[in-house]
Amino acid sequence: MPRNPWLAIDAGTPPDLRAREVRREWERFVGEGVVNGLRAPVVDSWRRSRDAGVAPAGRWWSAPVAAERDEAFARWEGHPLRDAAPLIRDCLAGVADESEHLIVLSDAAGVLLQLEGNARLRSLAADWMNFTEGALWSEDGSGTNAIGTALAADHAVQIFAGEHFVEVVQAWTCSAAPVHDPDTGELLGVIDLTGLEKTVHPHSLALAVTTARAVEGHLRDRLHERDNRLRARYARRITGQAGRRALVAPTGRLVADDSRGWLRGARLDVPPGGGELVLPSGERAVAEPVGHEEAY
Repeated sequence: MPRNPWLAIDAGTPPDLRAREVRREWERFVGEGVVNGLRAPVVDSWRRSRDAGVAPAGRWWSAPVAAERDEAFARWEGHPLRDAAPLIRDCLAGVADESEHLIVLSDAAGVLLQLEGNARLRSLAADWMNFTEGALWSEDGSGTNAIGTALAADHAVQIFAGEHFVEVVQAWTCSAAPVHDPDTGELLGVIDLTGLEKTVHPHSLALAVTTARAVEGHLRDRLHERDNRLRARYARRITGQAGRRALVAPTGRLVADDSRGWLRGARLDVPPGGGELVLPSGERAVAEPVGHEEAY
């Protein structure tokens, strides 16, 4: 077993051997409720899956549908990760094609929004376990899997073979990393690489993590560009005034402070549409919307 508890397998472990080991652990957990010698993140996920009422065994199973395909595609078009799709493709497409993995993107609820890769593999995943756009792959929907477990633990993770809680999914391997909003820190979704069990490789997790960090960097750059445009557009509104003024994003993040110093990086709780608010200092202030509420 690899030392990294979030990694399913290391380069020195034969996949067939590891698959038999984790299958035995899964059978004991399902039958007796006990488990030994398995990674803590997987054990914790199995317990969450069991407590959520996910059925582990059975030949006929498919992930629940959270959105029809048209709705899933509409969600994807409006999702923050949509603009980073070319970057994600550049980071992963070559490796995914070579290693027979799908590139998968989910939202923060675990709903699959975008899948790319080999058409045969996509069809197999869809037919086998409803691994397709609109399906729910959170832990409470589909049990232990890299997408759902990455969301539940807010940590990158690789899930291999019998580590999947649902028996039908145990023919697969997946590595996923969460992506966070650089403005609020909230989870936006997950970047995942999914393939058949035989294609497992320890580098898949590192690739998912590297891509997630690249996407967060891309989103951060876009955020800085927007901030610079806002500063240029509203500079006159916040300088040379008798009263203190600052420019704040709709999320309450400080974009530009009063030149004399005032908010000093504080994040504000801005009322929807603007209005009166209380600053962290206890002072009262007014949030005035500017530019169709692009800032306050």
